[in-house]
Amino acid sequence: MISWGYSRLRLQRELGLRATEAIMSVQSIKHWEKELKAGAEKITVIHGTKGGRLREAHVVNRHRALHAIQRARQISQAQGGKLVVTKTPNLSAARSRYEREMRAVGLRGKQSSHSARYAYAQDRIRAYQAAGMSRKEAAAAASCDLGHGPGRGRYIEAVYSR
Repeated sequence: MISWGYSRLRLQRELGLRATEAIMSVQSIKHWEKELKAGAEKITVIHGTKGGRLREAHVVNRHRALHAIQRARQISQAQGGKLVVTKTPNLSAARSRYEREMRAVGLRGKQSSHSARYAYAQDRIRAYQAAGMSRKEAAAAASCDLGHGPGRGRYIEAVYSR
């Protein structure tokens, strides 16, 4: 149980995924793996996004992201093509199971799986600043990576970069 949950958590951390995106990522992991092996700097998140809007997310560390993707692919292959196996095969049951798994290992509240997105956002802001962007520009760019759009830069700065 912990290694399966950990695998989804690593996807969230390395790619800035929401929990639902991590659960549904099984539909994209082969493509992401191919892109990263070819040298891509970002991946396209399609499944599980808010409002069904696809987004591109820059990868913080290609090696760690590729490892997380490969581990998730191995787990999904061992589980019949799913990252979360439930008695009732639907997204709501999968989310509930994932949340229970995270609570079982102590991830709740400020330390929930969503904190992996916070860490991703902080890494992206630092990377954008290292590339010469101002803090404001970096927060807006990180906001796009998270699927919020550039107008939410102040929100990202206030909430995600604490």
